[in-house]
Amino acid sequence: MYLKKTSLLSTFFLLVSFLILNCKSDKNNNDSTILAGIVALGSVPTATKAQVVDRYLQLGYQSYDQSYKDAVALQTAVNTFAGTATPTAADHTNLKNLYVIARASYLVTEAFRFSSGPIDNSDIIGCGAAADGSGGLECEGLLNAWPLDESAIDNYIGGAGATTYTAILAVNGNATATGATEGNDEKVVTVGWHAIEYLLWGQDLSNGGINQISGQRPVSDFANATAGGARRKAYMKAITDAMVLQLKLIRDQFSDGTTYSNLMKSSPNTAITNIFQGLGKFIAGEWGGQRLTGTFDGQQEEEHSCFSDTTKADFYYDAQGVLNVWNGSYQIKKGTVLSTGPGLSTLFGTFTAPPIATQVTASRDVFCLNLPEQVADPNYTTSCPTGSLTGRYDQIIRNTDSEYNILFNTQKLIGDTLKKTITDAAKAVGVSITDFSI
Repeated sequence: MYLKKTSLLSTFFLLVSFLILNCKSDKNNNDSTILAGIVALGSVPTATKAQVVDRYLQLGYQSYDQSYKDAVALQTAVNTFAGTATPTAADHTNLKNLYVIARASYLVTEAFRFSSGPIDNSDIIGCGAAADGSGGLECEGLLNAWPLDESAIDNYIGGAGATTYTAILAVNGNATATGATEGNDEKVVTVGWHAIEYLLWGQDLSNGGINQISGQRPVSDFANATAGGARRKAYMKAITDAMVLQLKLIRDQFSDGTTYSNLMKSSPNTAITNIFQGLGKFIAGEWGGQRLTGTFDGQQEEEHSCFSDTTKADFYYDAQGVLNVWNGSYQIKKGTVLSTGPGLSTLFGTFTAPPIATQVTASRDVFCLNLPEQVADPNYTTSCPTGSLTGRYDQIIRNTDSEYNILFNTQKLIGDTLKKTITDAAKAVGVSITDFSI
């Protein structure tokens, strides 16, 4: 039974009163008995596994719903932009700002990955080119695949292939069909967030020591009078429309009565196991693993959002997503909690909860979102805390940068310390996390 704070406090005082009234005359024994009772009470979970699973589903719906709504706002602007023969620089900037906002709310959802849920389990729901966005493919791969060989998209736009999602998706992952320069099928990413990012910003070619800008695609690239301009807009519209449909599919699986919701509720023990194992894999394998360590050799191409130079936001909001699942609260803008409920932390006693929130918060706040490309970001600031990363990510990963050690130590905090903490926490509730590969 989930104990509200008032109920927990009432129980606490009743227990203490009982212990005092029933104590022996020996004061030392009295003190020991009372202390033992307090400690025991502080070790009691404040919610059941079933209640935590219910909240996880509510949180998943709210997270993907916000992502969907922000993507719809981007889609609406893209549709207007695509129908304009000669878009203005202000139109272009507006699209980029809406992308930054929508990207933030999507990144918060990444904490739901690897948990046998709809984002990456096609047995629950698959994504594709159907009218509703469904298909037989893993949704996450269509939404957020990376890295990306820019030549595949450029060649398609410069060719004669249809600018429909069906046609664009058909060449996704096919280096031969797209004539991709690198010849690597895995890097032929023609759909999803990073394809849209590339279309909006273009390639960031200035990754040397003086790089202070993101990709600089001119708005003239979208003018009908420019070769490929109309096709570039149509391409962006097609993949944005599909992304919106696919986000809705994922969101809806967190609703009551769906395949996924019923499966989760039917076995809370299995659900909690999947949640912990997914969160552990995301923390150590993705967020604090490949996504961070993959850039330590200074290769800009491995930077997750290299076109827009907004990679620091990727790490910030990944941390926020983990915090949301752990605390049971929904938050995007720091300090603004939009809903609350029993998260994973409530499976532990008040005094025995592991320091996951503290470690994740530290890992989040080291990424300062202060760049001019991020002015629309919900957590944009011009005042960065001491010890945070203030520079551009593609500069920081050059091991000659003054902030490189901060980034390196942050990876150790996430990939080593937090990994152990989440593993130990899972073990305390009977869950074993051994697979951190992605």
